[in-house]
Amino acid sequence: METAPKIARQRLSALELAKTLGYVSEARRQRRMARSQLYEYKRRFQTHGLEGRQVLRPIPKEHSPTTPPTTVARSAALSLQQEGISVASLTIQSILIKHDMGIKYDWVLNLQDQATRQAIELTPERIVPFEWQNPALRERHVESGRSGELPCQDPCFVGRFKRVGKLHLHGVVDAYGSYAYGVLHNDALPSYPERGLTVDTVLTDIGREFCGTDAHPYKLYLAHNDVAHRTTKVRRPRTNGLVERFN
Repeated sequence: METAPKIARQRLSALELAKTLGYVSEARRQRRMARSQLYEYKRRFQTHGLEGRQVLRPIPKEHSPTTPPTTVARSAALSLQQEGISVASLTIQSILIKHDMGIKYDWVLNLQDQATRQAIELTPERIVPFEWQNPALRERHVESGRSGELPCQDPCFVGRFKRVGKLHLHGVVDAYGSYAYGVLHNDALPSYPERGLTVDTVLTDIGREFCGTDAHPYKLYLAHNDVAHRTTKVRRPRTNGLVERFN
């Protein structure tokens, strides 16, 4: 008997043993196979018959990614510039590790240091890793075109003090420059006019300290200072992630 049909009949006999005993656990114990494997044999037998019990070739779930033409062209050009020098990938990795560039984060730090000392031009491809490693940019989920266009506010519990009680800090972070303030009324709003800037909108969550009726003190305060109010979506606190990370 050929190998494939023989394996198929062995797997079918495991299903017949489970049916005869009436216990899947005992059948898989005697045949030394996992429960999931036995159920997979059953499913394939019901779908494909005896041929489904044979050893099937794995079906690739996805095709390997195609190398972009620009990458191919740059690789070929770089190969010509090296004048026939051949270096194995493991050797390259070893060299990068010795120069503290073994991981992407270390590579970004070295590139930043080089750009600071030599004032090299950062291409858009080089800027992307900088933005990805910057925690402020990673947490930013809102866009701002200038300073003062969208300060973000969120309360943070500081602690409990004697004769004072609970103390919360309402931190404010400008979405454009990541400049942080401690209090909106005392620090943030007065500082913008001093620098010739205006505050357009303040972003907060939908907490009770910010939202309510039209007569809510916070809404009246913003209206008095000619500032619009924008809130995050329900169950999407990460929209205000910039100030939450600051807190």
